[in-house]
Amino acid sequence: MANFTGLAAARQAVLARTGWDVSTAGLAGAPPVHVLVGAERHDTIDLALR
Repeated sequence: MANFTGLAAARQAVLARTGWDVSTAGLAGAPPVHVLVGAERHDTIDLALR
């Protein structure tokens, strides 16, 4: 749950920098968010990204 929460907070912050307000506009049509992870990442990162 910590990975999911952290990724959700980061997604909102990244989109806010582009001028996208997730709270009012939602995620449909939002600019893409790229996530950089290492090859040794924990499986829960992949699950949270889905």
